[in-house]
Amino acid sequence: MPKKMSMTSNTGTCNLCEGVFSQKEILKHVRDCATSKCAGQKQEKMFLVNVNSSGFWLYIAASENAKLSDLDSFLRRIWLECCGHLSAFRIGGSSYQSGTSDVTSSKSMNFILKDVLHPGTRFEHEYDFGSTTYLALAVEDFIQLPADKSRILLLSRNNMQDIPCGVCGKKATQICVFCFGNKSNCFCEKCSEGHDCGEDGLLPIVNSPRCGVCGYTG
Repeated sequence: MPKKMSMTSNTGTCNLCEGVFSQKEILKHVRDCATSKCAGQKQEKMFLVNVNSSGFWLYIAASENAKLSDLDSFLRRIWLECCGHLSAFRIGGSSYQSGTSDVTSSKSMNFILKDVLHPGTRFEHEYDFGSTTYLALAVEDFIQLPADKSRILLLSRNNMQDIPCGVCGKKATQICVFCFGNKSNCFCEKCSEGHDCGEDGLLPIVNSPRCGVCGYTG
């Protein structure tokens, strides 16, 4: 990604009502929106978790009885998965890693969330120990939501802003991984066809902190 170019706006969309709010407003809104959605329905107490990375952000609800592996799978699915890389949570000085074995010092991701998290917990997630994407997570509070089979629910995420093509100024759709940090490494479909680095270095611009990294396509 370009080092000095923000891909995200300061607004996000609520998945519960589809309203658009500023990042400062969204936390209070999802709490209020969840309360109104719960009226008259069977409710489940869940963790309200904020996830941040390089200007990208999510608010999610996670069942107390979900496992770290469920949270890892959700983060991979919405933001990270490209080539099946290893990942790990860092919580309170302990590491919980995917694909662990008896020869590693890390714990597995089999732990239930309520056994390792509580409101106020701040922790980290790393995906890919080569071209690593780092996520900062914080348990903001508990939240009540209608009971659902899904263990992890997306409440809100940041909106993207249009990135101009470095050649013609139109909306860019592709990013060149070989021109990393260059202000002209984002291109529209037409201009990307003539880019010197070739199509092998082009990846789609997507709403993820892993945009432009490894083989991530969204």
